[in-house]
Amino acid sequence: MVDVDEADIAVLNQNLIKSKDLFNSISKSLTTISTKSTNASTRIKPILKDVNKLTNDNKQIERGIETLQEVSGYAEKASNYETILSTSIDVIGVKKYIDTLNRSKVLLMEMKSKIKKFLGILINFENLIDKSELNLVNYFKKQMINNKFNDVMTIIQYFQSDNKQINKILVDSRSGKMVEKMKTVEKAVEFKPKPMGPSNPPYEKGTNGLNIYLRELMDLLTKEMEILDKLESTRLFNMIIDHTMDNFNDILEKNYISFFNDSNLILNDILILEIIEILNDFIEHFNQFENIKNFKVNLTITKLINIIKNFPKEFFKYIEQKILTIDKMNELNQTGIVVELITKLRKQSDFPNGLSRIIEYYKLGDWLNIKPTLRFISVYTSVIKNDNLTDNVSNYCSDLIDCIMINMEISLKEFKKSTQGYYLMKDMILLETMVNRSQNLFDILGSTGLERINKLKKRFLNLFLEDWNHASYLIIKEMTEINALVAMNQKDKEKDLIKKVFERFNEAFDEACKNYEKFNINDPNLKNYLNSEIKKLILNSYFKLYDKYGDNLRSKKYVRYNKLEFENIVNDRLK
Repeated sequence: MVDVDEADIAVLNQNLIKSKDLFNSISKSLTTISTKSTNASTRIKPILKDVNKLTNDNKQIERGIETLQEVSGYAEKASNYETILSTSIDVIGVKKYIDTLNRSKVLLMEMKSKIKKFLGILINFENLIDKSELNLVNYFKKQMINNKFNDVMTIIQYFQSDNKQINKILVDSRSGKMVEKMKTVEKAVEFKPKPMGPSNPPYEKGTNGLNIYLRELMDLLTKEMEILDKLESTRLFNMIIDHTMDNFNDILEKNYISFFNDSNLILNDILILEIIEILNDFIEHFNQFENIKNFKVNLTITKLINIIKNFPKEFFKYIEQKILTIDKMNELNQTGIVVELITKLRKQSDFPNGLSRIIEYYKLGDWLNIKPTLRFISVYTSVIKNDNLTDNVSNYCSDLIDCIMINMEISLKEFKKSTQGYYLMKDMILLETMVNRSQNLFDILGSTGLERINKLKKRFLNLFLEDWNHASYLIIKEMTEINALVAMNQKDKEKDLIKKVFERFNEAFDEACKNYEKFNINDPNLKNYLNSEIKKLILNSYFKLYDKYGDNLRSKKYVRYNKLEFENIVNDRLK
């Protein structure tokens, strides 16, 4: 009997032997496979390297093709832009040309980034852009000449404000046009002042060339600033007008600086005031744009003003010398000279801004600081004390009137006071008429100036009323003495004195009437005014005398007239 355990072990051993044989067979197979794999790997490696190289070469070829396609695209775009930029700007229009230029610049920047190795293409395209900008600059120059400001402004905006070439073209073009325009004006007018004097006609307002020149210049400056404002180029204004300002400076130097001096200021008074006003207008107008101090013409204007600002003092000297030249004063020539001098002042008042500009250089009354001292100053001045003397021009003109009239009074000293007064009152009425007819002089004098005229007028009225004042004074004086006798109860002396009062008054009244009747008063205004003043004075005095003593004396030898009769006789004698 077979042992089961032994049988199992036998079977197991047989199986183990079979498994070992099987493993050995597998191991041999694996060794064979490994050897074959190693041989295969050794043979395949070179093949794979070649395959990888071919693959890489293929990729590079593909990238090269892509680059060539990209370069071709850029070249095509550049060619399209070149076609446009090679066309005349007049044909395609400046806006399209500039738009193409802007696009070309953007494209060039992109090309420099993407195809920077293709230098030939980049250089050619960049040269095209530079050439196109040069064409645009030349076109700008042409449009400046033709005043095509819409195109000009478009080109300026393209180049922006920092382009020196464009700015130079703009400055040269605008400056040249301005100089050419003002040179034409300069040739058409006469600047040099004409000789003035007794044998020459007086200067006619507005006939000097400087008036026309500066009006044109101010208009041109305004228009130029408007143009530059539209072109957004106002920063160039000073450079554009520089040559024109130099030409203006030459005009002042050549025609006025070398001409005016103290000896001819008064002969050219209207021209001087006119020049001052137009220069002042120019300075104010110019300062709307730029300060004139930036130009040398400002120094020349200052120099000219320094020469002619002596004008006020020269006028005072002229007045005194003019009156002193008359050897023998009479009613006719003294009136003539007063009218002449007041007319000169009235004509000057037609330039209130010019007068004001000159007087600005003086403190109040400094225009009277003259050596030798003016002779009228020591005699009389109509200056109103404690008045707020703020208006220098008014006080200057009032001082001139004082100078004229007081110098006339001094020159009339050889005449009787009433005659002096008559002549001077006649002059004052003429003066008032001229002032009232001249709105400018009336406005310049103002209320203070008119009050000063009235003060002067009262002085001359007192001179005229000298004879009538004497008659009136006799009444006042004698009545005072009579009252003293009454107080002392001396009735006989009182009665004799009353007779003498009437007697002396009658004599003084007759003398005053005779003197008055010598005056040939043709001016009804003057006659009415003087008669009114005489009546106020003499009637009032006589009525007081008559009311107190006329009825008691009852003697025609002494009391010739009652009050009504006296008034009638006064009216009759003053006809």
